[in-house]
Amino acid sequence: MQALRLPASAGFDWLLKGFAIFKKRPAFFLLLAFIWHLNTIFSIQLLGLFGLFSVALVQPLYVAFILLCCHHINAGKRFNLNELVDVFKQGNILKSLLVAGFIYGVIFIILNMFFTPALIKESEMSHLIDALTAAEITEESYAAIASSINVFAIVVMIVYSLLITLVYWFVPSLILWNGTEVVKSIVFSVIGVMRNLGAFVMLGLPVLLGGYVIWNLIFVAMSFGAVGAFLAFILQLILISLLMSLYCAMYISYKQIYQSA
Repeated sequence: MQALRLPASAGFDWLLKGFAIFKKRPAFFLLLAFIWHLNTIFSIQLLGLFGLFSVALVQPLYVAFILLCCHHINAGKRFNLNELVDVFKQGNILKSLLVAGFIYGVIFIILNMFFTPALIKESEMSHLIDALTAAEITEESYAAIASSINVFAIVVMIVYSLLITLVYWFVPSLILWNGTEVVKSIVFSVIGVMRNLGAFVMLGLPVLLGGYVIWNLIFVAMSFGAVGAFLAFILQLILISLLMSLYCAMYISYKQIYQSA
């Protein structure tokens, strides 16, 4: 299996083509994001650390499902849920995705056990709780939230989250369409990313910058009462659309780097 080396500009092309796929079925992709969001919240609230692990366990399966949807939508094919589910029954696809998720979950839990406690300064915890339980976000409560966050810990978490994401970037695709074993899929995923670092930088920069701007606008909007809450909701939809477009870009990057090889 060979991974093509593409120019750095390919990364921005992935994002544009990914967004083009998202635009064809935006409601469907937003529904998938909403279901995943609810699953994550309930799993963590009900099961705590084990819930977080269970979310990580099925993450590659969830991503593979999105990629499969992207494949059908990009090809202009009609599809139903049963047809998509049947794909995961072939060979060892389901088993391999779950094994990949298990490895991902173990790594994720270990790293979170080290860095999550450092996210919030204990001396500011009471201010944070007061801010989050307030009827609306005020300038004072926003300042309390900001002062409660350990910026260095957040930077570290972002860095290791990005690294894990890049290591696993092609894993679901390689398992789904190439039938690659889990360990080999991780190795080939790393190779594919390393050979195209420039393209991934061009893909990641607009996503990170856009996400940062939108996230801050959400906090600002929440300080303007009911109107601000509505604006914050719209901004959250835009942010989710950006993230789902990134999943679609993942499909495009796989097609160009591995299926074209």
